[in-house]
Amino acid sequence: MGIVKGLEGLGWQEILGFSNQELLPFTKAIDTDEKRSILKQLPIEYGKKLVVYPEFLSKIINLQKAGISAYRIESFIGGAEGRLLDSSYEELEAALKTEEISDRYVAIYLQYFFSSHLSGKECSILNANLEFFETYGDKKLQDLSYSERMFLKEPIFSGDFFCEVIAEKDFFQDLGKANVLNLLKYLTEFPLPMLSKEAYRQIVKNAEELYPLLRKIMLRLHKDIQSCFLTRWLENKQLLFDLNRFVRQGWISQGNFYTRAGYVQEVYRYAIKAMDRLEYYQESVLLYAVKHQKKHFLKLYEENTELFLELPWNSILFEKSFYEEYVNLNTLNFQNLKECRKIKECSIIEKTDMTQKEYTFAEIKLFTSCPDRGYIRLYHKLNYRRVDDRLRVMQEVVKKRLLEKENSEETLEAVAAFLSHKLLSKWMKEELGNISGLEGTDIPKLFLSWEKVVRFLPEVKNSFQLRYLLVNKEKLSAYSNFQSAYADLLKNDPHWEWMKSTFAFSNSFIREYEANIQAFLEQGGSEILYEFYKGDTGQTEMLRRLLVAELMGKFKDLKYHEADLEKELAFPILEKQMKLWAENLQLQKKEWKIWEEDRFLPVMQIGELPDKTCLSYKTGMYRKCLLSCFDSNKKIIYISYQGKIVLRAILRLTKASEEKMERENKEFEFVDFTKDNKEEKTEQLVLFLERAYVKGISEKLEQEMFELLLDMVRKKAENLCIPLLLSYDYIDDIPKEKFQKESRYIYISATKGNEQYLDSLGGKHGIASEGKYLKTTVYFPIFQKDCMHGRCERMGFMEAQ
Repeated sequence: MGIVKGLEGLGWQEILGFSNQELLPFTKAIDTDEKRSILKQLPIEYGKKLVVYPEFLSKIINLQKAGISAYRIESFIGGAEGRLLDSSYEELEAALKTEEISDRYVAIYLQYFFSSHLSGKECSILNANLEFFETYGDKKLQDLSYSERMFLKEPIFSGDFFCEVIAEKDFFQDLGKANVLNLLKYLTEFPLPMLSKEAYRQIVKNAEELYPLLRKIMLRLHKDIQSCFLTRWLENKQLLFDLNRFVRQGWISQGNFYTRAGYVQEVYRYAIKAMDRLEYYQESVLLYAVKHQKKHFLKLYEENTELFLELPWNSILFEKSFYEEYVNLNTLNFQNLKECRKIKECSIIEKTDMTQKEYTFAEIKLFTSCPDRGYIRLYHKLNYRRVDDRLRVMQEVVKKRLLEKENSEETLEAVAAFLSHKLLSKWMKEELGNISGLEGTDIPKLFLSWEKVVRFLPEVKNSFQLRYLLVNKEKLSAYSNFQSAYADLLKNDPHWEWMKSTFAFSNSFIREYEANIQAFLEQGGSEILYEFYKGDTGQTEMLRRLLVAELMGKFKDLKYHEADLEKELAFPILEKQMKLWAENLQLQKKEWKIWEEDRFLPVMQIGELPDKTCLSYKTGMYRKCLLSCFDSNKKIIYISYQGKIVLRAILRLTKASEEKMERENKEFEFVDFTKDNKEEKTEQLVLFLERAYVKGISEKLEQEMFELLLDMVRKKAENLCIPLLLSYDYIDDIPKEKFQKESRYIYISATKGNEQYLDSLGGKHGIASEGKYLKTTVYFPIFQKDCMHGRCERMGFMEAQ
């Protein structure tokens, strides 16, 4: 009750942590209204510090009478640790009256420095240094010895000279070494930039030699040049070497110390060619070469100065880690220097992954082409002695994009073990040669599961079957061969249950079309749909209708349903034209094959073949537009070389006009007899080839490939007796003497997919764009009009046109 009464009115929310034996004398000490008033004004946490030292309340009253502000006393209490509150009144008064020490540090001053009897000037320096120590140091004062703490009264911490090095592990111990403090005090007399860790370490190591040498040299320098000299000396980070050189050889001109290049030229007596034309980043690599005696590289620079100066600022050559840590500049040749124009700084190269002491230029070039650091880690795990062998392996790995973004060490170890046995290309030709469409990211998973699946591999035909095999690897022991395992698709397919539930297939539907469903799953259909659906495109019902038509064997009927084409184009289509448009052309020429495609699964994959695009069913930014590719007026053209797809393009049947056209009016209305209703429309039906996506073909074969593409689309246009228009993107791929460039207004047809992606008309278009005519630049065959006129007349198309 005495404790409760004693604390009454003080506003303390809780007194946990104190015993009755502690609180009782404290409450008895609050024996005046003045003491009670002081406690009320103190923050509760500060007041609780006085529980153990109740006599401090009387000292507070006396300190205030001595002219010390309540705020300063409060600051002291807040900073006081241990038995500091038990200090004598005389010590407290003297410390708190030391004006050179701020409120913030008065407790620290009393605890650690008061007994040293510092002068007013020393206290002023100490106060500033404590702020510096608190801001940039990583230790506490109690971690330092007495002698180490005394360094904080030295006038060396002003400015930011020590910002980077005060956190060094042994900084304060180092100050006690011979001549270290003297040298640093001398340097702080000059306006200098921040001291680097490397320069600091050299100072600590060689201070006994450096200090007298530096003082000797500084006596010979003009006062206005001394700071520049010291800046360059510390910047060059070869402190003892440089001073010894200057003592022996002197200098040609003190004016050279104003620049980095001039300083280095004085030290090494080497004049860098075209110095006045160098940017900072160019100068840096040359100065490094001079300092480290990279004579072969300097000769390469002198012989190819203009090439060097043309290199972009972000060239790999100018990345500090490239020339300081990874590659010996003396190993570079003219060809490497040329390649530096295209090889840029590489953020995925991390020092922790670079375990070799030195690398060749070819190795670094390979690393810059890697999609992420997992490839670099894999490179170092390969068991080859020769660099060329490792490079050959990794070039295939990078080209095939073998690794995912995140790769466990187990995965990398497994891949490295297999690829250390033989090249990836050999694995793919020999053990995996029968698997078409094999994706790079499937291979690490295969290597990890090799022992469980290897006996089934000769029967696997494509990448979807392989992924089915990998997903079900734990169940394989129950099957004698792959065909028996694959026959259980409806039981084991990882996405079939999802597909059945999402699209609400009834049991009767599944029984009736089981064979078609099996065939669909065998082609990886469930995986494709699942990946597309994950994108949350909001097209479930639309996708269901397409899928049901496919499983019922009626997909072609759905795509070219009755008058859908005329509705999409708002243009009359002859029956003969409709039939010819729906027929898919196919041409074969030696190792080339080109064909029109309108089937469900091949069209769903246009964003993946031959390369990923914004229409990818997995990751495409505009995958919502993918379903519009099933409109009646769109087809896909694929080209393969030696069985591998290397090109795809969208072919559109649409309308075009040479004149500006207004938006198509789809509303029906009564005729207006006051207007001339016999006005001829200038629009005409055209075949429009969108831009092509190409991958995996050499430049030598590209011309042959585009000739094949143009031959087939010309033939298609001739069959339909309509003009052929090519996207402006073919500017570098067509013979200019056979094609003419003009502007056309291209019609944006209606789509069942809500949104469509038209490469040559600015990309994504939604419902709001339907019926519009957009102006674009196109190419068309120069002689197509005359050639087609007679053919169309013979085939009975003239009336339609």
